[in-house]
Amino acid sequence: MEFFLSTYSPYLLIIALFSGFVKGVSGFAMPLIMFSGFLLFLPQETAIALIILPSLVSNLFQIYGLNIVEIRRFFFDYLVLILSCFAMVFITSQFFLNFSKNFIQGALCIMIFWFLYNQMLSVRFSFKRDNKLAQVIFGLLSGVFGGISGQWGPPSIIFFLSQNLSPRNIIAYQGILYSLASTGLLFGHLNSGILTGAFLFVSCPFIFLCLAGQYFGLLLRKTKGADFFNKFIYLLLFLLGLFFGYGVLFNSVLI
Repeated sequence: MEFFLSTYSPYLLIIALFSGFVKGVSGFAMPLIMFSGFLLFLPQETAIALIILPSLVSNLFQIYGLNIVEIRRFFFDYLVLILSCFAMVFITSQFFLNFSKNFIQGALCIMIFWFLYNQMLSVRFSFKRDNKLAQVIFGLLSGVFGGISGQWGPPSIIFFLSQNLSPRNIIAYQGILYSLASTGLLFGHLNSGILTGAFLFVSCPFIFLCLAGQYFGLLLRKTKGADFFNKFIYLLLFLLGLFFGYGVLFNSVLI
């Protein structure tokens, strides 16, 4: 009973709702926000277990609107990216408890600010769709972070932004990739023993909160243009980078 009360605390419910809203606007960062926020109140293995099912369902919701032809086209163009990400998510999830929170946050912080620094210098990544090496690299990066933290957003958004896609396709393509990655994370942590039937049941209410937030975020995104979409992504990445950097410094001081 005490576990249920602590799990459904107002703080966690607000975090879930807000993370869904951000995902509705940007198409990513829900696991980033949920996992990082949950870590403030829950053990590392509990935090990752509770975000898996909400992430999977919200990613499936994100695909809504794509037709079969567009989905087939995505698989045809980005099959190497998909396979690399899925495989690495499953593999690295088996070593989840071997990675400290400091390591995860530090690596994400460095990656985010490296990307934003290049944006400030007007460095624009541009990879052709048939660039298999780029797909492997970004797929592996997304999979590594996804497997150890459920946070595959930054590498994949960097890759999709390099493709000069429309905001609609960026959102939808992320939904497909993240749905498959979430499936890999689900099976990976079922195999590792971290995810149990009890955690799946307890995480169900968070699904509805995330979807509600995602819906309102989607409404906001539809009223704004591509310029707002890009600025929102860059601002969000900057704030997340600050959050992770602060977390590393704070934990280091405590140690």
